Amino acid sequence: MDRLVNDQAVGVGRSELTPLERKTAARNICASLLDEGGSLSQTDRRRPQYTRSSDALRTNGGRLNRRQSVTAAIGHCNDGIHRLGRCSVSRELSSMQIKLSSTEYERLRNFVAQWNKRHILPATRSLTFASDGKKVRVRFTNMQYWVERPVSATVDKKGVCYIPTTHTAAGTVATIVKHKDAILLNDVPVNTEGYEPVALPISIDKLQPQVRCYRTDLIHALRFVLLAMCKDSNDQRIYGVRIRATESQQLLLEATDTHRLHRKWIPAKLLVPENAHMLTLYTTPDLLVLLQQLTGTTVSLGIHENTAYLVSDRNELICWQHELAFPNTERVIPDPQRATMTLRVSTHALRNAIKTLGRLKNTRTAKTYVELQPDTTQLTLTCAETKQSQLVTLYSAPPAEQILFAIDRYLVEQLLQEVPSHTTLEITVYQRSDYALTEWRIYNNSTYYALISGMRL
Repeated sequence: MDRLVNDQAVGVGRSELTPLERKTAARNICASLLDEGGSLSQTDRRRPQYTRSSDALRTNGGRLNRRQSVTAAIGHCNDGIHRLGRCSVSRELSSMQIKLSSTEYERLRNFVAQWNKRHILPATRSLTFASDGKKVRVRFTNMQYWVERPVSATVDKKGVCYIPTTHTAAGTVATIVKHKDAILLNDVPVNTEGYEPVALPISIDKLQPQVRCYRTDLIHALRFVLLAMCKDSNDQRIYGVRIRATESQQLLLEATDTHRLHRKWIPAKLLVPENAHMLTLYTTPDLLVLLQQLTGTTVSLGIHENTAYLVSDRNELICWQHELAFPNTERVIPDPQRATMTLRVSTHALRNAIKTLGRLKNTRTAKTYVELQPDTTQLTLTCAETKQSQLVTLYSAPPAEQILFAIDRYLVEQLLQEVPSHTTLEITVYQRSDYALTEWRIYNNSTYYALISGMRL
């Protein structure tokens, strides 16, 4: 009975009805009272509009005149409108509303969609917004890395909601409303079937960073060492970068693919006693991608059980799970006492000389000969494929005898891309029977190191 009366009340109270339609609606309500009066509760029977209507029905032989029917209809309409208003207020009080710039929302949405374009799990294709009633934080994941960062937004209460990256926000403001049973983005319902909010793999109160460094230093170091990382994701030994804290207040990053080894040291501040266990963690290229999305100046790193994490000075959090059986790289570092010779050349000049050797058809097997004649101050580079040669001026003393070895042009070109152009390279040569190892450093700068295995003559 309540459902029928409310439906009629909404129709009469909210629609523009003609007088005839209004009278018809009123008679329908009164007929409902007559037919279903027995099904009303005692509370309904005590309502004034029901009492007046039922009394009139009994006294007039089951008929109401025009005035009585309209009066009864208006009473039931008012009752229904009040009920509807109470429901609306209750629903508004139980909902959470977040307002942020549509530009910020679209930037986050596009990044997550591109970052996870190869993943098919729904959890990797959504944004989770979490609020403590004052501030809003956004979370997203690819199921190996989890990110939580604050966003500039206004919110009215606590809550969590999630939106698939397929939903775009038009206009200047993106308004997200979370009801008990629905989520709206700019008043458009969001289909969340199959999606769940992103949860972090580590509790915030478990974060106890062990070392701090500058974010830009970490980005540059990752760019340098990732060149030498193994590309086989199934290799549980060397698919990734090892990051170690050292006693000299530095972080050492290193990676290898068995053909080369790249190492980079950056300044860092230890946040734990020097006699504590030094931090060692492993990461992949995803960390470099995510670091470039942060805005903090410094980042603090730590590890809890099997979850590594990074927190910026702007409360931006990245946590990930990646473990390796990384080899002892110290064993492959050659003894300086066995070096054949050390060359010094301009980084800029060497880079230009290699570029002008001609375009290669197969860059991964490109062999380039390096030749030095006795008592000469020029280094001769000759490409085995294009047969072109270039000269590079030596800054160091010339050799006493002829030196000839082969380098992998592709590996050297990659290395030179991440070395500052204005520097001087120091190349230490270790000749073997038919190939040579080369160590690459920056002169008077001990933070860069590369060991490259040469190609056979």
